[in-house]
Amino acid sequence: MPHRQFDCAEYENFSKTYAFQHTTSSPYHPAGNGRAEAAVKLVKTMMKKSKDLHIAMLHYRNTPPKGHTYSPAQRMLQRRTKITLPTTAAALIPQLVSYSSVIQDIRAKRFASKQLYDKHAGIEHTQLDVGSYAYAKPPPNRRGSPWSYGVITNVDRQRSYTLHTPLGTIRRNRVDLRPAVVPPSGSDIPTLSPVPTLPCVPPEPDTSPDLAPQNTSGDIPTEPLLPPVPITTSSPPVENQNQTLRRTTRDSRLPLRLQDCVVTKQ
Repeated sequence: MPHRQFDCAEYENFSKTYAFQHTTSSPYHPAGNGRAEAAVKLVKTMMKKSKDLHIAMLHYRNTPPKGHTYSPAQRMLQRRTKITLPTTAAALIPQLVSYSSVIQDIRAKRFASKQLYDKHAGIEHTQLDVGSYAYAKPPPNRRGSPWSYGVITNVDRQRSYTLHTPLGTIRRNRVDLRPAVVPPSGSDIPTLSPVPTLPCVPPEPDTSPDLAPQNTSGDIPTEPLLPPVPITTSSPPVENQNQTLRRTTRDSRLPLRLQDCVVTKQ
């Protein structure tokens, strides 16, 4: 029997009745929804390796996960379930599950995961304020396209930012944003290419020390290029050119495996 799909009105009624809090992750950022991604990976592995998915799920729910004392079936039903594996009758007797032990296992697992993640994680990104400008990375299906330039209109707790761009409103995670300067008044909102093209000729240095160059293009300011360093090939000294080559005076010794052989020079 196929599952019935719920429309937006029915979903809103369910949310109000049961006080659901639907928190969504950032688009094109699967790391923000890692728990759901791990569950999908687990189910896909079961479907590939098992002939009966229901039996595989029964065994999974009756097995304590790594770092936990009780299995999902024990935490839900207060007892182990009967499976196809040989099980004693004493193991199927209902028993109370310690709530404090479950909470302690969950906290220890989260702490260990955080310690493992912090070993390879970089510094935390600075938070962008509402009203500031930023460049947003294009989605994976449009790689190589210019970055979208817009103003931040909303920020939530999941490091997800809402940007208002000339093409519409988009939502991105903080890792996919780059801070930008405020565009000058009366100019169109520019775009930024992922690989900005720099001029081949270095810019001329400013002769006025009191006036600093101003950025009127609206792009991320870049440091001026330094003039190229000329590559010169230095010739060897004169005394080295007149020096004659000579043979080495180091004694040559035969290896031990050739001590009993007679070596003749050709």
